[in-house]
Amino acid sequence: ACGGAICCTTCHVYVEDDLFDRLPEAHQEEEDMIDAAPFHKLTSRLSCQLCVTKDMEGTVFTLPPGTQNMQIDKDYTREG
Repeated sequence: ACGGAICCTTCHVYVEDDLFDRLPEAHQEEEDMIDAAPFHKLTSRLSCQLCVTKDMEGTVFTLPPGTQNMQIDKDYTREG
């Protein structure tokens, strides 16, 4: 939705633990967006910020139960 500009969380995914530990750390801007995302976990990342490589073959990225476009849904709360 934001074209990789790190201003929404529609591409929020959960990364498998073993891969998460091997990925480069998220930049502060990505961490801030993830912290604001509904249903975030320790292994949450924005997929637009990940570079998928051959060594990731077979990895499963899981979608959270819901996402939020932070540009449009700024007043969203987890309670609805």
